[in-house]
Amino acid sequence: MNGTLCELIKFESTDGYIYTGLLFTSENSKTTVIHVHGSCGDFISFGPLKTVASHYIKNGINFLTFNLKGHDCIAEGYWSNDYFGYVGGSITTFGECVEDIQNAINFCKKFSDNIVLQGHSFGCDRVVYYQLETKQYFNTVLISPCDSYKLQEFFLKGKSVEQHIKDIERITTINDTELLPNDVFGINYKEESYYIPVSKKTLLSIMKGPPYKLFRLDKRMDYYLPIKCIACIGNKDDLQIFTADKMFTHLRSKFEDLEEVLLDADHEFEPKGEELGKILAKWVVNL
Repeated sequence: MNGTLCELIKFESTDGYIYTGLLFTSENSKTTVIHVHGSCGDFISFGPLKTVASHYIKNGINFLTFNLKGHDCIAEGYWSNDYFGYVGGSITTFGECVEDIQNAINFCKKFSDNIVLQGHSFGCDRVVYYQLETKQYFNTVLISPCDSYKLQEFFLKGKSVEQHIKDIERITTINDTELLPNDVFGINYKEESYYIPVSKKTLLSIMKGPPYKLFRLDKRMDYYLPIKCIACIGNKDDLQIFTADKMFTHLRSKFEDLEEVLLDADHEFEPKGEELGKILAKWVVNL
């Protein structure tokens, strides 16, 4: 990435919350791709981030990746009025991503005429939900969108998600940051098996909210976005319950125009980051 301008940046929300990110800039570019990370991820956690960013820059496209409030599990959060509090993917509610993305868009509008939203994994749910909630539409990149409802079904090993929601609602917690027992939320499918630390408030916002509806393939949510979308799936992604074609079929009815990309890659698009970067940059250039 020789010659590429990349700087650590900070920008604020209307209430003074300070976001941190990396901004890759291409000289005189008026187009910016905003990358939205996945659950408990952060602004550098996407595997081929640097490679994808380099292809955007080579093609005259700016690239912003930033920490949402729901970054990592639990982290320190700071506001410009010197207020301090805890944030993180384990304790922030799903709906808070709307404000996060809006603040990133507001920041990028200062130097961009054209904005593209890009989500990876749980970030796909976030960028789609943002647009449904705000009715503000941006052409969109989806990388490794997953059926979160079905993944939770496998994690529960026979117990229904609906019953699990009722059981979680009956749990008494001291406050909104208290974490639930390890066995309530996580991944247990194919080679992937791990617990995800989570609070009651956060988990209910996920299970009762958009993440268990937007990409659910056995009970499709009725929505439509009048935008162009490129959806990228790896055929070695252990978080894909169904075939890629089933996910593509679901997405075809959700967007005005859908380009489908299937590569021999895992959930992080390794080892195809180079190819992915070329495809995405070309797509954005041709918008």
